[in-house]
Amino acid sequence: MGAIQRMGKDRYRVSIEGKPKPDGKRTRRTKVVRGTRSEAEAVLARMKLDEDKLDRTDITLEGYWTAFYEPTLQSLAESTQSGYRYAWESLVKPLFGEYEMGALKARDIERKLLTIEKPGSQRNAYKLLRQMYNEAYRDEVIEENPMSRRIRLKRMEAYEPAILLMDDLPAWLDAVRGSEYEPVLLCMLFGGLRREEACALFWEDFSFGVDACSIRVEKALTEVRGKLVEGPTKTATSTRTVFLGGWPASRMLELSGEGPLVPDSNGNRMRPDKISHEYRKLVEGKGAKYVPMRNLRNSYATIMQGLGASDSLISKSLGHTNLTVDYAHYFASNEPAHLANAKMLGETVSNILQHA
Repeated sequence: MGAIQRMGKDRYRVSIEGKPKPDGKRTRRTKVVRGTRSEAEAVLARMKLDEDKLDRTDITLEGYWTAFYEPTLQSLAESTQSGYRYAWESLVKPLFGEYEMGALKARDIERKLLTIEKPGSQRNAYKLLRQMYNEAYRDEVIEENPMSRRIRLKRMEAYEPAILLMDDLPAWLDAVRGSEYEPVLLCMLFGGLRREEACALFWEDFSFGVDACSIRVEKALTEVRGKLVEGPTKTATSTRTVFLGGWPASRMLELSGEGPLVPDSNGNRMRPDKISHEYRKLVEGKGAKYVPMRNLRNSYATIMQGLGASDSLISKSLGHTNLTVDYAHYFASNEPAHLANAKMLGETVSNILQHA
């Protein structure tokens, strides 16, 4: 049994019954956690793992998920928790739940994953399974980690997201200008914010200077089972300060006010799905190029790269720590930029040949 006792603001005492002494008396292990209640629950799960009475050689995937892995999700954003639970219930549990963790080999896992028809779903199952096995191996629940070996997955088709490029901006900006959704859309396109980050903002999160402004990004607004939930940003790195300069900063200053960037009829923040829906009708109705709202962030990354901005700086603005993610998903094909580079190279060669 375990317990969590609040000791004060951001301090919790986590305790758990230990193994009995030779005289039969019970022992109790305690630990003080500085942080949130969710973080204390994650520590409790770890402590339970240390005192686990189960024979660890025969713990099943479902047993590990229920007793140890799922409790550690409490420290994540609610929408992220929901995604992990969905992947477990719909993909991983039906295929692997009843199997002992130590009995599954890499080829067994590969064979079962290949029965999942959709490549995207297959990869989601693989990612969750890999995380569970990595945690179990680190905590010495298993002696070998089959997920450390190569596991082949179905090849996903190449995906090129629809994005805005520089030539698309005049018509697009004209289409959204003056709409109630404009502030959120500008933050995404010119600041690289995620939809849930931009929709969570209040005007108090902005600091305006001369021809520039900064935006403190430290929360996210998501919709979980029909309920709006404010939580932390996706990762610790996603909590950041981004900057707008020139025209975007001046325009945001013109639009600035109090409260949410896009309020609903009650003065609360509008649902992100509602903004996405209305944004599409707005842009298509004006005949401008439509890209999904989430792709405004891809547009920001690709435009900035085309302008010569540092990839690492763009990555930090996006709230990423791994450039591989940006190359795979955010730096879309920028034909005008590639053409300009080709022309620049060709002109350089021509000049060299002329003076040879």
